[in-house]
Amino acid sequence: MKATLLKYGPAAFISMLVLFALGLIVGQNLDYSTQEIVGYLTMILSLSLVYFAIRHYRDRENDGQLTFGRGMAIGMIISACAGFGIAIADAFYTTVINPNFVTEFTDRELSRLKADLPAEEYEAAAATLMEQINMMGSPLALAALMFVTVLLLGLMVSLISSLVLRNTDKQVSA
Repeated sequence: MKATLLKYGPAAFISMLVLFALGLIVGQNLDYSTQEIVGYLTMILSLSLVYFAIRHYRDRENDGQLTFGRGMAIGMIISACAGFGIAIADAFYTTVINPNFVTEFTDRELSRLKADLPAEEYEAAAATLMEQINMMGSPLALAALMFVTVLLLGLMVSLISSLVLRNTDKQVSA
């Protein structure tokens, strides 16, 4: 298992960093909802390595056998590596590249809410948004949120991959 983790863990970390950077470049002039879609695609592409890591372990390291638990362990460790990649990239982005990100995001969201909602609903929605921004507005909190988001997506990818790839009975040739 160690060889699989040493191969696919750094690959997931680096792929998340690279895809995050590409997403910033490509999504530079896009609105926030489109940027969000690009962000999730980045996460899913990087987490596709979970499937390949589990399959590699089963086929190359464990004689064609895989238990559900071992597949989940491999998948979650690879997911954590990807999560650290995006957390570091996000922290760097919100502290070095665009330290005004939270302010810009807040201003755009408040403008969007004001345009989309009646005045009485706007006040409640704006208060909720400001409460969320105050809780999660620091670069460290945003990085942690990205890490947890990738872990949750990684949990789903690991679950599906482990179920699809598990094989506890040795295949016997006919």
